[in-house]
Amino acid sequence: MVHVTTIGDKLRYWRLTTGTPIEYILEQMLWDSKKSYDQYERDYLSDEFIIDCLAIIFGTNFAALESGPSLKSLKYYDRQELAKRADQVLDKTGMSVSSLAKRLGVAGSTVSNWTAGRTIPRLEIMAEMATLVDMDVKEFIEKGC
Repeated sequence: MVHVTTIGDKLRYWRLTTGTPIEYILEQMLWDSKKSYDQYERDYLSDEFIIDCLAIIFGTNFAALESGPSLKSLKYYDRQELAKRADQVLDKTGMSVSSLAKRLGVAGSTVSNWTAGRTIPRLEIMAEMATLVDMDVKEFIEKGC
């Protein structure tokens, strides 16, 4: 699946690397639903003024956002590779499944499902795991640790 980098990919990268909760974005933009923001991150809408406002929320500006790194949606990555990320975090940090689960706010069975390759973590969880191993979220997702 070929993917051309979009402004939505850049918004996704900045949201995850800054740890900006979607609820905060909604509050700052006076939006009442997650769908309002999702339309920009999924490239259904592309209004330069709104994107400039979002860049400010992320602590940057439109030019830096536009020329900076990006992060594709997880559907563009190999699921088998993504499934390995939780195992890599466990190995690198020496954490147990239960301690990683607690740290990420998920059930131990959820982490077990990730390590078994049955499911993969959401992007927000991937960003948290990248932080645990002191890596940029893009590098963590694309290359692992």
